[in-house]
Amino acid sequence: MTAEELHTRDKLIAATRALLIENGHAACTVKAIAVRAGVNHGLVHHYFGSKEGLLVAVLEHTAQEMLHHVPPGDRLQSDFKKFVRTVFLSNPERTSLMAEFFAMARHVPGVAAKLGEILPLRRQMMMKLTGVDNVTVALFQGALVGLAIQNMVDPTIPTDAAAERLALLVLEDSGTPPPAPKKDSPNTKSRVSAHE
Repeated sequence: MTAEELHTRDKLIAATRALLIENGHAACTVKAIAVRAGVNHGLVHHYFGSKEGLLVAVLEHTAQEMLHHVPPGDRLQSDFKKFVRTVFLSNPERTSLMAEFFAMARHVPGVAAKLGEILPLRRQMMMKLTGVDNVTVALFQGALVGLAIQNMVDPTIPTDAAAERLALLVLEDSGTPPPAPKKDSPNTKSRVSAHE
């Protein structure tokens, strides 16, 4: 592929991502994607074969982006809470995007298949890096996804405090002593207590 072709392909991925975040899958048509990217709509089929192929490419791109935040194995234990916040909670756009992909999986076979490849690999990576078993990692990921989705509809949920507790539970399950707890500020403590 030429540099111009790669640029056009990247523009289509970026436009699709933006439209999914802003309007959701139902409003993300090939025509809207092409208009947003500033290209002819036929290029979606040229580069990706179909809208479904483009959606799978966006999902792959998002999964690769998340991997860039994984600290090296020797630093994961000490950076685990930061990793959890950075990858799962501090990026509302990524959270919206992943929620769209989970919803799409019921109706878009290519997205379901790609999620079926990505999620076990992510669990294996987390198991290797944290030393916990598959069940704990699956519970951890499910709880984080649930927190992120709840936070999209109720931003008052103390997701940072909940994510920290989840990270501590994973670290405890791995046999790694958790870092000494910090004294909560009165506001954080009352917000957490109110939602327990």
